[in-house]
Amino acid sequence: MRRFLLLPALAAAIAVPAATTAATPRSGLRGTVRTSAPPVCLQDLPCDGLARGVTLVFSRRSRVVARATTRDDGTYRVLLRPARYHVRIAGNGDTQLRPSAVAVPTGRVARVDFFFGTRIPAP
Repeated sequence: MRRFLLLPALAAAIAVPAATTAATPRSGLRGTVRTSAPPVCLQDLPCDGLARGVTLVFSRRSRVVARATTRDDGTYRVLLRPARYHVRIAGNGDTQLRPSAVAVPTGRVARVDFFFGTRIPAP
């Protein structure tokens, strides 16, 4: 009798993770974030233009939907649903970020590199 009670519970336990996995987006963005290097490089300070520890904020319809913080090598990765997003740097409204809007494709993680700083390169 106990076996018959365990089967429905086991089936429900397997179905819940499967439903959760199906809802997880399989698309998103990855890339590198760079900043303009200072005009003079100082000893013991990084001068390679990699943006370490910078948080990118992804918004859609004026709502923040995700954040991604860059690693020590300036790279980031974020899973997002396919759509168009506005992107900014957290805590710094004056910083220009290029591009400031991105499109996430369906079914893959696309590469998008960002650049910010005082010397914004031409697109």
